[in-house]
Amino acid sequence: MQKIQFDDLTQSQLPMADVTLFVSSSDDYEDCWLPFFTLLKKFWPDCTLPIILNTENKSFSLEGLNILCTQTGKQSSFGKTFHAGLEHVKTPNILLIMIDYFIMKEVNLRYLRDAYSAFIEENLDAIYLVDMKTIKETKALRDNLFLIAGPGQDRFSFQAALWKKSSIRKYVLKHENPWLSEYFGSLRFKYSNDRIAFVDESAEPFKYLHTGALHKGGWIKETVPDLENLGISLDWQKRGFYSWRKLSLLQRLKKRRRTATQEVKSRLHLIGMKYGLIKPD
Repeated sequence: MQKIQFDDLTQSQLPMADVTLFVSSSDDYEDCWLPFFTLLKKFWPDCTLPIILNTENKSFSLEGLNILCTQTGKQSSFGKTFHAGLEHVKTPNILLIMIDYFIMKEVNLRYLRDAYSAFIEENLDAIYLVDMKTIKETKALRDNLFLIAGPGQDRFSFQAALWKKSSIRKYVLKHENPWLSEYFGSLRFKYSNDRIAFVDESAEPFKYLHTGALHKGGWIKETVPDLENLGISLDWQKRGFYSWRKLSLLQRLKKRRRTATQEVKSRLHLIGMKYGLIKPD
């Protein structure tokens, strides 16, 4: 395949006409929309990608950004909302980013162009735009780019990434929440032929807190000073702060019981893939 040439491009241009910026959210995160897009506009002012914000019933706009809100209607699960949102994407590929991944520094367009070039030329199903440090089984594809080689943990993640729309669908089942999708999606990778890669930390286009600014509905306290220094002022107490703590055995059992049915569905789906009863693609 002929390599994409960037020599004649200005800093504001990206050869990504087949990519939509897909911001995964829901109405419960409405308070994140203004700070997220304010920072996106600040640190990527010349973004020309079509932008889709996945919502249920509400809408949002910000001057200078062409944002389409999906308004999928209230769905019974994260997975159903995610799939319903993807139906609004007209391009074959997406740049996925979660709503609480607030961009904290200027987007490095050169690194983003390099990642997109590799995504196309290497026929990747996905390329994570962050260093997936927990994955050790890799093969070097290019400078600062690693192909995931073999099964294991963290093969599927909701970190910022370029994805083929057709590929990401199978990693997020309609009954799943984000945590089940990441856990079982990583297991499902074993039974696929997908080519998924990630960039080295030195070549990350986006700088954001990889845990997200929120966890289980509460703000991560350590990120608040950085956001305030960037001019983001919110009523932090309204949502409250997440407190990191070790769950007791009883709490873990209660938590497991809440998602037991969904987990059984994911395990049965995985067994179906293992024995060829369900096609991975």
